[in-house]
Amino acid sequence: MDKKQEAENEYKKAEELENKGEFFTASFYYKNSLKAYRELGDSEKQKVCKRKLIETNKKAVNEFHKFEFKYEIPKEKMEKEMEKLNEMMDGNLSEILDKMGRCASLNPRIKDVEKIANKSMPLFAMIATNSTFDDKGNIIKGSDDGRYSWKMTIYEISQGLATDLYIKTLFNALIVSGKLNATDLIS
Repeated sequence: MDKKQEAENEYKKAEELENKGEFFTASFYYKNSLKAYRELGDSEKQKVCKRKLIETNKKAVNEFHKFEFKYEIPKEKMEKEMEKLNEMMDGNLSEILDKMGRCASLNPRIKDVEKIANKSMPLFAMIATNSTFDDKGNIIKGSDDGRYSWKMTIYEISQGLATDLYIKTLFNALIVSGKLNATDLIS
């Protein structure tokens, strides 16, 4: 089956599901047909798919259910992480900052970020137009690709977690211990 036929089949399946009132499932088929039409370069069909995708998502609101989960870090793992943080606090300010800069736990690994980002890309990353510009107004290479934008979002989330869980804790401990203060930073 060629790409055009595949795109048309996905679109027809989406229409059938939409007519049955199965809006949530229909939106996935519209998303697949949008992707196929994007690969074919058919801008007219892409516009139709985007419109239908938005419509079915709006209608699918009643099909969504709230889902929550609570994640607890095992006590042993938390104690191990705290030991690492405490070990980092040995030495003078320069040594501690050097240890922090070299600690892999404080910096997201790009391979891990890519793995998470590739598992599932949300719909908004696929249909939204994203572009990042440099100081001269040129588009940064790759920034108009939804996959790239989603990967950078995952990187930002990962770095935020490291900052909130570890880096802020370490800097707070440095301030409380007196190793980091405004006077020492000035001199």
